Amino acid sequence: MLKNCGSGIGWFLLILLMPITSVAQVNTDVFITDYKKTGYFQSADLATRIEGGNYESFHIDASYRGDYVQPEYILFTVLNYHKKYSQDVLSKEKGFAYFKYQKNIVPGLKLEVFAQREFNAFTRLLERNLLGVGLRHPVLEHECLSMFMGISLMSEHEGYSIDDDRKNYDRLRNSNYISINSKISETVLVNYTNYFQFNVSDFSDFRYLGDGQLRFLIFPRITLVLNAKIKYDAYPITKLKAYDFNFIQGISFDL
Repeated sequence: MLKNCGSGIGWFLLILLMPITSVAQVNTDVFITDYKKTGYFQSADLATRIEGGNYESFHIDASYRGDYVQPEYILFTVLNYHKKYSQDVLSKEKGFAYFKYQKNIVPGLKLEVFAQREFNAFTRLLERNLLGVGLRHPVLEHECLSMFMGISLMSEHEGYSIDDDRKNYDRLRNSNYISINSKISETVLVNYTNYFQFNVSDFSDFRYLGDGQLRFLIFPRITLVLNAKIKYDAYPITKLKAYDFNFIQGISFDL
């Protein structure tokens, strides 16, 4: 165990017992790393997935991440593609591409600019395009535990296929989040992120979102990843449930 991390197990249990709640769009803060080195880093993930809610089946995921880290700024991109095969149902697919730029503006405060494109045939989402800007502030920074808060404003465009017709929605949303990272040991890491997003023109139109991730380093450059997510949407699209959840277990390879 790490020095002065004797209470790490306690923090770990606390995080796991917190309500796991998170995004209509992909939770992206789970991708943010506590960078200790500068340079370019890459990783690729393969995972199996069990999902419930609006869709229940067995899936396979593949994703890629690239980070470019400098002392004053960070750039990273995440790509994910997922496809489902079933003997009873036609195959469906979903994917997203995400980009974020972080820059130190004053000590303890970062500027964040982000963009995202997503599609999801499972929930009839033809496309979701996001463009946003916000601020990120560290609440707690420790060798074993760190906590960050963020607030942003984002423009959101969504296109859905409903009864063979396309329905478009354009909104301006506020997004608030708290992200907790705990280093249980040199080989065990925990991340938990909780989001609350609302339509600035209609506060009853909100999304409550959460994402918990547990990572075990099992071999050099190979990590076992366990991930639990749940989403609640106050205004789901017609005939869709207000919630979705899924549990993912997979392997991550550092390239």
